[in-house]
Amino acid sequence: METNGYLIDIDYYIEENSPVIEIYIVNEKGKERLLFKGFKPYFYSLSLPEINDERIENIEKVKKIVNGKEIELYKIYTKIPADVKNLRNYFESYESDILFTRRFLIDKDISSVDLLKIDHSDYVIQKIEKISNQVPNFKVLAFDIEVFSRSKTPIPSQDPIISISTFYEGEQKVFTWLKNNKYETLKDESECILKFFEYIKEKDPAILIGYNSDNFDLPYIKKRAEILNLNLPIEIEIKNKEELKECRVKGFCHIDVYTFIKNIYSKYNLKSEKLTLDEVAYEMLNEKKDQFDWSKAQSLFEDSDLSTQLCDYNLKDSYLTYKIYKEIELHLIEINRLIGLTLFDISRMTSGMIVEYMLMKRAKERNILIPNKPTKEEVYERINKKFQGAFVYQPSPGIYENVAVVDFRSLYPSIIIANNIDPFTIRKENNQITFSKDFKGLIPETVEEVFKLRSEAKDQLKKDKENKQLMARVSVLKLIANSFYGYLGYANSRLYSFECGAEVARLGREYILKTISFMESKGFKVVYADTDSNFLTKNSKNLEQEIKEILKEYNETLPKPMELELQGVYKRALFVKSQKGNEGARKKYALLSENGEIIIKGFQSVRRDWSLLAKEIQYEVIKLILNDKKEEALNLVRKTIEMLNKGEVSLDKLVIHTMLRKDLSSYEQAGRHVEAARKSGIDFQPGETIDYIIAKGREKDKTSSKAVLFKIAKEKGLKYDANYYINNQIIPSVLSIFETVGIKKEDILGKRSDSLLRYG
Repeated sequence: METNGYLIDIDYYIEENSPVIEIYIVNEKGKERLLFKGFKPYFYSLSLPEINDERIENIEKVKKIVNGKEIELYKIYTKIPADVKNLRNYFESYESDILFTRRFLIDKDISSVDLLKIDHSDYVIQKIEKISNQVPNFKVLAFDIEVFSRSKTPIPSQDPIISISTFYEGEQKVFTWLKNNKYETLKDESECILKFFEYIKEKDPAILIGYNSDNFDLPYIKKRAEILNLNLPIEIEIKNKEELKECRVKGFCHIDVYTFIKNIYSKYNLKSEKLTLDEVAYEMLNEKKDQFDWSKAQSLFEDSDLSTQLCDYNLKDSYLTYKIYKEIELHLIEINRLIGLTLFDISRMTSGMIVEYMLMKRAKERNILIPNKPTKEEVYERINKKFQGAFVYQPSPGIYENVAVVDFRSLYPSIIIANNIDPFTIRKENNQITFSKDFKGLIPETVEEVFKLRSEAKDQLKKDKENKQLMARVSVLKLIANSFYGYLGYANSRLYSFECGAEVARLGREYILKTISFMESKGFKVVYADTDSNFLTKNSKNLEQEIKEILKEYNETLPKPMELELQGVYKRALFVKSQKGNEGARKKYALLSENGEIIIKGFQSVRRDWSLLAKEIQYEVIKLILNDKKEEALNLVRKTIEMLNKGEVSLDKLVIHTMLRKDLSSYEQAGRHVEAARKSGIDFQPGETIDYIIAKGREKDKTSSKAVLFKIAKEKGLKYDANYYINNQIIPSVLSIFETVGIKKEDILGKRSDSLLRYG
């Protein structure tokens, strides 16, 4: 029998002391569970110790490439996957820590985006091959739960699930046991949970999605089911990975949208400070969550109108999760194309993991042996080794006219390619590190492939500017290309190399210094240089045309694929002094383009630990100063201070957001956010964001003692501490900007009699 379809889930079990791989395939007819027998776990070893163990099923000699040379070694097969882990320490082992199902996918070169042709008999696979690589149309079901809890963090042992919502290909459902005016009222929580799973089985989607469902929704559902003695018709497997969880739903592909957005998508596609569903939905979809007053939750069991509102609120979360997933789906698919495996795996990876598995896939194609992950001891040793970083030409504080910004196109990746920098190409002669040119290194070759694919995608995108798949491809390839340098120096990577990382950084410094020297020889003044960028100024009638001609000349001196590009020409640039001295601050500047666009880097306006008011005022001051309107800027700040003193500013604009890094009890010196959380009596968990304000108190009170959760302050109608916000938020957010044009703190506060123009 023949089945064509896409892989959505993979697992294995042991039968008669041999692994049987379960593969779930989906196509237009539905879903099918197939079995693959005969694929044996294995690892490699350079030598064979004297060991006679019944767990070893077979040993064969093979040839693999190590450090650019083909050598003979041993491929050791075991009976079950657990044997690999138990035996590998007896050998000088390689590739002995790759998960069994991932090993299968890598060896068979198949993934979730490959259309597969499978020949099978009685559900046992005889042959599996991929027919094509195209965008699958998976059916997706989004879900979300609501819990009745007396504290901020629900406790599964005591707090029931009161509503579960789903959004499936446009169909909306709410499973609840609350009496309401709109949705079916079920008997109790148990029926609510069971009906939810019956619905999943009925619709049988390929993909299940939630927002933070790995760490909240699914673990909570499973725990409540255990407490209620429910026999769930679908198996949920939860793996703890350090502080985080990973939830697999057997027979489905479960994707936690939040995890992928946090690890990958937000890096180049989002500006949101907090990656909550509300913030992300607003930026990506221009939609917000519904509002629900949780202070009234106690009335949910008597007030059907309130219960209906809660169910609507719950349903909106599933709808938003579904819509967000549809925006990121192509990014997941594009990554899956590059590295294989399943969408489940891809959705939980960091950029470093993506790079690693892409290298492992290419290593398999080139018959290269990949090292194991480092031991804890090796990681610790690597962490303590540091090499010199990027070169920085510190700016002088001030306003600059006619500024051109040039930067290297993917500096570190292009250095890796141009110099064949790779752990396998390292050669040491007379205590000097060189890199062999006899063969192409695995990393340079892979980076070169990424460059080529991105260039092709960008060219296609110029012709088809609205093509979302091409947009996703360009974004994904940019992220991956820029992750290789970090991967070389990442202590947990399989292909870590201190020598490679140090050489890439050294050459980066060399090229940026060469650029400075060249530009100065052409009459440009360097204002600021950092890592891969140069900020140049010159009194030129046509600065853009002149810099383009000079770049063309300069690029002819660079090895391919290195290239210096014009990032932009700006009317004015603002640099402020650093907090440590009078020199200019690094990575902190603002640019004004000819068309009035403002670009801001490093200021509080892009940080979460400042109030919205401070951010708004800072942005407006930067804008006015860059447009040579310093008196208007000064008046704006003075008016804001006056409003604060009069108590006319809304609490909403004074909220400060700070993430809780560890358990509340672990803090010896409590910061403001910790004090606010402790006083609230709410059980906050590490990773949660504390939203608080500084309330008005006695003059001698410490600032931290006046910190109050925003929600509590609003409910109680507390007044804010005007002096705190003036002296610790407003003034610090604008002072360094004003100082570039001669305005002091006394001028802002109106305590000087001198004319402002005297300082212009």
